[in-house]
Amino acid sequence: MKKILFIIPKLSNGGIERVASNLSMGLSSNFEQKIFSIMNQSDSYQFRVKPTVVDKEVSSSYFYKFFVFISRLLNLYRIKEKNIISFSLGERCNLLNMIVNRGDIRVLSCHSVISIENSSKGWIGFIYNYLAKKLYNKADCIIAVSQPVKDDLIINIGIDENKIHVINNGYSIGEIQELAKEDITFIKDETALNIITVSRITYAKGIIYQLYILKKLLDLGCNCHLYIVGADERDLYSEKLDLHIKKLGLTNDITFLGYQKNVYPYIYQCDLFLLTSIFEGFAGVLIESLSCKTPFLTSACKGPVDIVRKDKESKCSKYLGEFSGQPELTKSDIVNIDLFVDNIINFSFNNDYCIPLAKEFDIAHMIKDYERLFVNLY
Repeated sequence: MKKILFIIPKLSNGGIERVASNLSMGLSSNFEQKIFSIMNQSDSYQFRVKPTVVDKEVSSSYFYKFFVFISRLLNLYRIKEKNIISFSLGERCNLLNMIVNRGDIRVLSCHSVISIENSSKGWIGFIYNYLAKKLYNKADCIIAVSQPVKDDLIINIGIDENKIHVINNGYSIGEIQELAKEDITFIKDETALNIITVSRITYAKGIIYQLYILKKLLDLGCNCHLYIVGADERDLYSEKLDLHIKKLGLTNDITFLGYQKNVYPYIYQCDLFLLTSIFEGFAGVLIESLSCKTPFLTSACKGPVDIVRKDKESKCSKYLGEFSGQPELTKSDIVNIDLFVDNIINFSFNNDYCIPLAKEFDIAHMIKDYERLFVNLY
């Protein structure tokens, strides 16, 4: 029997973790699985086997962070074995996977345009970039979740093109449709255009641009409301959002719904999904939105290209301009905000095309591609 070890950042509350869960639950029983999570959480997505977890809290102390890092390495060394496929998801896990070598088959999964993401992390990002350039080419195989991620690995990280395979993230479209029917207490204005975003509340997601989009829509007389679903991250980005909400006078026009275990009924009951990220590897939340029959507008944040290009006539999606991520609005940001506003005012998507587009990324396609790859690696 073939053995596979999943190395994941945490147990839930993220796109990477959702992909790991879907793959774990969907893989053939011909694969014996192990799950190793480098962080603990009270909630967990489903996995075929019980995960092994490094139960250490991360603090701001650099000494303690180093202690946690060593603990993760030691635990990973214990769980790895010769000839097992060690499949890591996300940059931190990829680096741990490459440092710990026990004669295993090391497969890395890249879920973001890492050169852009690392450029936003200061000196930590510089170290990550350096290590990626030194270590990633030693992997047996690298999975890029979209073509832009592959292009970035080749051009900016210097990875051998022959090592990289593009496998788009897959989703259980039918399951999402069923979960979207769940009864929830969700009071909304039926006469308004209800706009939603589902995201970790952090810098990279660019939620601040949605405030300016909403402000301009309201100033133009558009009856609309913005709902934000997601948990705050350690960068405390929500504090910056709160300041801007008060400054722009949007307190009554935005509703924060916080972390929701089932986000799909909220997406289903809204009219439009907005994604204004500065960078994304794939943006699977857009597939989830389509599965709920909710069309979307997205910024040019790289990853959604693989989704939008399948909607050739823009019947339920649009790929607009790029946001800068700068502390103050740039001229290009203002132009892009106007572009979003214009597309929302002239909103003319056809919801009937959402499900067929979502099914292009059904989980069955992803599992088939991964199983073929894993078998060929043995």
